[in-house]
Amino acid sequence: MTRPPTTAPTWKELGLGADLAAALGRHDTRPLIVTSTNAQVVRWALAGWIAHLSGERPLVGWVLEPWPSFDWSALPGHVATLLPEDCSRPGDLTRACEAIGCGLLVLRGISDGALVREAFALSSTVLHVVVSVTAAGATETLRQLEDHFGRSANPSDFAARVRGIWSIESATETLVPFKSSLASRRDAPR
Repeated sequence: MTRPPTTAPTWKELGLGADLAAALGRHDTRPLIVTSTNAQVVRWALAGWIAHLSGERPLVGWVLEPWPSFDWSALPGHVATLLPEDCSRPGDLTRACEAIGCGLLVLRGISDGALVREAFALSSTVLHVVVSVTAAGATETLRQLEDHFGRSANPSDFAARVRGIWSIESATETLVPFKSSLASRRDAPR
């Protein structure tokens, strides 16, 4: 057995800018999808971002993940891993969020469509929802969302329900440093 790490590259060490952190940290009623082609990039960027936000204000929330990827208790506030088996019945995720007054809910590597749908239903101005997946898992997540919201010929319906899809990519094989800038694409999702 191994313990999850207690330290990760900082947001700045990852080369990720303050503009990106501010945009990710802005409250919005719509969930956000964060992805990368590299699973380690997703994990470290997520840890760096949560650490950055916790440095500004202590967070209370859950990271719903199949195994602990980081010792979230090392950060200010109360962020902890919630395992999918702890949310096996409908409503378990909602009750877990209500029990701690959750302000942040992150789904990392979750493929269970029922949990993704329940998380999206919880998204509000009080509860910030982020779905963190690898690029390979993003397609399945988008399919689940399409099933959840209903198939629509209008791409703006998707844009109205999802805050955005952010792809964080490393310019090199090593994890540090990344090169990033805040850019937005106006293309309709396919």
